[in-house]
This record gives sequence, C-alpha cells and structure tokens, in this order.
Amino acid sequence: MKRASWTRVMIGLLVGLPLAVAAAEQPPLRQFAQSGIQDLTLSLTLEDQQPAELRRMGKDFADLYRFGKARLRLMEPGRIRMDSRAGLISVVYVVNRDRKLYSIPGIGIRSVRDIPHSASPHQGLLDIGLISSTLADVVVATPLGKGTIDGTSVWRYAIVFTMDRFQKRQELSIDPTTRTVLERTTYHADGTVRARFRYHDPVQVAPGVWVPRRMELYSPRGKHAATTHYNEVRLNTGVDPEVFAF
Repeated sequence: MKRASWTRVMIGLLVGLPLAVAAAEQPPLRQFAQSGIQDLTLSLTLEDQQPAELRRMGKDFADLYRFGKARLRLMEPGRIRMDSRAGLISVVYVVNRDRKLYSIPGIGIRSVRDIPHSASPHQGLLDIGLISSTLADVVVATPLGKGTIDGTSVWRYAIVFTMDRFQKRQELSIDPTTRTVLERTTYHADGTVRARFRYHDPVQVAPGVWVPRRMELYSPRGKHAATTHYNEVRLNTGVDPEVFAF
C-alpha cells in the first residue's frame, strides 16, 4: 500500500474510532421509555402565537396553533384525543391506531381517514416531550452521542419511523435524569428543517415519571412561533377507551 493511502486509512481509523466507541457507550433509546404511563390527561394553554411565522411553517401548524385552550387525552398504545376551542368553534381530533378523525361538530365537518402508513399513532407522548414504551419498536434509532442543552447533559438520537414511506427523520435530545426530551427537531423528506420544539420545566407527576410543563415552538428560521403550557396533568386515571371510538 502506498504511503499516502496508508495515511488516509490511519486517519479514518483515528477519526472513526472515537465515534464508534461513543455509539457503543450510548444507552439504547428504549432505556428512556416512560413505561409507567398507561394513560395521560392534560390541559393545554397556547399563547404567544405568531400567525405569520406559523403560516410560513404550513397550514397544519397555522390551524393547530390558532386555538387558545385544549384538552389532551392519550392512551398507550396509539390512541390520542384532543378537544380544542377557538371562540365558539370546537374541534375534535382523534387518532385510534390506524384511523384518524377530524371533526368540527358546529358546522357539520367530519373527516375520517385510514392512516396505515402514518406515524401519528406513535407520536402522542413524543409530541409532549416523552418517550413511550412502544416507540423503540417502531423507529430506527441512530445514536448521535452526547450534547448539552441549556447546561444540561443530554443524549442525542436520530429516529425514523419504520412505517413512514418518506423516511422523514427527527432528532431528539434527551435528559437522562428525567427521561424527558429537551429538544426535538423534525425534518422534511428533503432533509430541511420543518420545526424545532424545546421542552422546559419538567415536574415529577409520579415516582420516576416526569412531564414537561412548557413547550416552545420554533420555525425553520429559528423564530419563535408559539408557546404551549401543560397543566392539570393526570396520570393513569383509567381513561375510558370509548372516548377514542368513532
């Protein structure tokens, strides 16, 4: 082997070895799962919405964040219900495994869709900054090593949902002490940033179970777009599965 080629090989080994060691030392994503959560109910209060920034992020964000208050109920696995209100208009959004309902009863809008290739049923807890007990079973998780968020040491992962035909990735930064997500970045299929979520002020709602109390949404430009406060958090109250039926 020529000297130049040998030098390149050695450099590659020296650069790659620390990364491989770091990946080997990083705990699996499953270690941060909140296995004690069977169901979760909380109230959402939205404030500081920036309509122009939300519109730039897309219609989904603009529609979701125009509501001032909402009630969110989650049941593992794969069931989500959010009841929200803006003025006199109430909206019901339900995911029940591979089906989704969007309804505005007051004006007769009702849409039901089959979503066999959607990650939505698995994102309920992730959207509020938690790792569900089933998440590791439905994503490919790539360790990205250690990082720091606001002075807190975190483990970083890239995840892709196995059922997502577009293979859109998300990046998670997880606090190993509270097992909460401190930052989550979502990407479009072309690799550009879609949104960034920052989670703050975790509180312990049961032994070993922490829930963030505040989430800040940022646009791809890094501009603040909205803030959501999580209140009245109730864990494992025995939510009736019928509230997710449609």
